[in-house]
Amino acid sequence: MTGVHKIFLGVGATGWPVLFLQSSVRFLHTMAGKPCPRFSNHTPLPQGPHVVGCTDIMIGRTKEGTLMRLYYPSKSNSEKWTPWFLGEEYTRGLATFIAPSIPSLFSMLFNWQMRGVATPAIWEAAMAEKKFPVVVFSHGLSANRSIYSTVCSELASHGFVVAAVEHRVEECIRTLDVLEKLNEGKVKNELPSNFDLQQLFGRLDMSQPVMTGHSFGGVTAISTLAKDKRFKIGLALDPWMFPIKDEVDALCPSVTQPLICISTEAFQSDSNLQAMSKLNSDTTVFVTIKGTVHQNQCDTPFLVGHIGRVFAGASSPLDPQTAMDINNRLMLNFIAKHLGEKGASLNTYVPYLEIQKDKIVYGLYGKGKAMLGWDAGYHAV
Repeated sequence: MTGVHKIFLGVGATGWPVLFLQSSVRFLHTMAGKPCPRFSNHTPLPQGPHVVGCTDIMIGRTKEGTLMRLYYPSKSNSEKWTPWFLGEEYTRGLATFIAPSIPSLFSMLFNWQMRGVATPAIWEAAMAEKKFPVVVFSHGLSANRSIYSTVCSELASHGFVVAAVEHRVEECIRTLDVLEKLNEGKVKNELPSNFDLQQLFGRLDMSQPVMTGHSFGGVTAISTLAKDKRFKIGLALDPWMFPIKDEVDALCPSVTQPLICISTEAFQSDSNLQAMSKLNSDTTVFVTIKGTVHQNQCDTPFLVGHIGRVFAGASSPLDPQTAMDINNRLMLNFIAKHLGEKGASLNTYVPYLEIQKDKIVYGLYGKGKAMLGWDAGYHAV
């Protein structure tokens, strides 16, 4: 790829921020020693103590079925990393949403660049021999099970089994049902796979499931917590509250589990913050990361170059790697706190968050001017 294509989307091997390069060297002992040669690029390396494995699972081929990407702690040291790219049909949907003014061009360039990107998780690796708590992750509007690989892999590297589902509220609830059946050894994968699902038998700690998601997935997480009390902890990343605008007064107070809403500064508008204020103040923590935009909580900033970030709405004053690190460590800190004794061994990153405290605002806060749904004529989330 050369010329304008590389300028638009280029993030070649020399294009990563210095902090990321340092992280790559520092954490090679937990992930594969180097990227698989057939990939030209990869999303950030997970920083926890576990090597991350990854597989896709489909249960049922109807609209009532469940499709998920499972990220989990692995005992493998293979270099068989997971392709990030899912297919052109996914890109077309994403392009229509992210770059509505140039969907065809964006789709063509995105396809070209993303075919060479890997997620640093070992495809169909053997699962580590221990019992791990579970997390269900709900993606944003027009997104998919791959685009939050950085967040999901980070959680998995710290000892969680993360199910990134393609999705509705009912889908998230069904996903928890599927995880329970996986733990009982009662599930057959309808996708071709070399991953033996019997590895999961008795290995999932279902006592305190965590529900999380981003944007539309963030409000899906909130709705799921209200409707299914099997979920014990919630994390909503930049929740877009408009889809439940008619249910806010009844639904939000029903969320009684510990919940943290981690927001980006440029996204949250007054109307959305007003809806978020209906959440239970006794059990909900609100925090905003300064200098961030909505897509700092997904993979997009790591997939496109500087100009590409502008087109994709992913350009932020705060370095994308720092934004992602703060986001992930706030998540881990909150989960560890509410897992009780089971969270005692988790790294809570208190010193790191203390160093970054000038970039963190607690309470309802945001500088968003307008938002899809809440503001007439505005067409972006």
